[in-house]
Amino acid sequence: MVMGDFERDAQVVVLGGGPGGYAAAFRAADLGLDTVLVDAGGRLGGECLFRGCIPSKALLGVAALLGDAARAKGLGIEFATPRIRLEALRAWKDGVVERLAKGLEALCRARGVELVPGRATFEDGRTVRVEGGGRIRFRQAIVATGSRPTPLPGLGLERPGVMDSEAALALPEIPRSLLVVGGGYIGLELGTVYAALGSEVTLVELTDGLLPGVDRDLVAPVARRTAELFKAVALGTKVVELAERDGGIEVRFEGALEPARQSFERVLVAVGRQPNTDGLGLERTGVGVDGRGFILVDERRRTQDPRIYAIGDVAGEPMLAHKAMREGKVAAEAIAGRPGGPAERPAGGGRPFPLERLRARPDPREAGGAHQAPDRSREQARPRGGDRGRPRRRGDRRGGAGDRDGGHRGGPRRHNPHPPHARRDGHGGRRGLPRERHPPPPSPLRRVRPALSLG
Repeated sequence: MVMGDFERDAQVVVLGGGPGGYAAAFRAADLGLDTVLVDAGGRLGGECLFRGCIPSKALLGVAALLGDAARAKGLGIEFATPRIRLEALRAWKDGVVERLAKGLEALCRARGVELVPGRATFEDGRTVRVEGGGRIRFRQAIVATGSRPTPLPGLGLERPGVMDSEAALALPEIPRSLLVVGGGYIGLELGTVYAALGSEVTLVELTDGLLPGVDRDLVAPVARRTAELFKAVALGTKVVELAERDGGIEVRFEGALEPARQSFERVLVAVGRQPNTDGLGLERTGVGVDGRGFILVDERRRTQDPRIYAIGDVAGEPMLAHKAMREGKVAAEAIAGRPGGPAERPAGGGRPFPLERLRARPDPREAGGAHQAPDRSREQARPRGGDRGRPRRRGDRRGGAGDRDGGHRGGPRRHNPHPPHARRDGHGGRRGLPRERHPPPPSPLRRVRPALSLG
């Protein structure tokens, strides 16, 4: 980790250490490029790991556990009312985050990616200055600075009792009543957590449905489950006024919710997110930005400045971690001169692998020697099977040992795209083929059912 004043040249500099940023840096390093990653917090993981996806899913796992205990009563199994110890719950959640953060740090060191703490801004299209005095001259740059919560227009988040998603994930308390403003995935997830912990949750959404933009058939079961968990769900409803009253927040609504004025102990604002593109010095480069602050990119994530790429939340919706990770790999491969398009997959499915490395493997049939395989090019040009082109039927014994090369015993022989040395090894890879070198960190909650399950 580099700190203080320094001058550095790098082939690739990545701004932002979230899922898109570290995926891009890892892929670039794997492709042999000298890579520097600059992150304002000095740690890898970004909003997703520290203030978003991971703590949210950890708490959803707790909500699912509490839901299972409540539903067990219908099976004749009764538990005592759970007692929530917030301090212990926070410590467990923070432990999940810390373990994944340490894993990312180890991956960074193993790949030789240089991590520089500090906020970076562009001096021009070839140089970034890092807060604290450092300067990095680059050949190519990748902007992956993520996003931040959007405040309620004209209402803000400065009042006590009004919180955004980051404050809600810190679990300051379990309020008796909670208003969630916004029916997207962030509002639904956090509303579900607080409802499971004991809060009376009211949700309002400006549009006429939950999860705007998602297939309505998929939303329907979520809406039914939400109606069971929450005290009230009001669609087509707008918050027009917030005021502090007697230790709570009085809210005035326009729309379907009655009464039009209600008081809540806490208000969670989850109306969306906005890209972190302001203050980066993009105006000193050739990068173009649209009216909402998103960076304009092409299909290879290249901006209007040919030396600068942009990925993840800053490059447009959907603002999702796995989308950012995929874009990070696309950008790194574009910088390295790799061909574009989606990852190539074996014909029979399975995990993607770089076919160019497979093609570079020596072919034993071209090596000469006593064990050279026979030429079957003419056989492949005519129907496989028995004499006169008759295909073999199940139970036909004329296949012989050749069936091991891809045919089905007792059935027609077919071309097998995976020779015997490339069969599955039981661990997600194939014997003899290069495996993915940087999978995303595994979730510690793989065995926890989603909290929004239908029971």
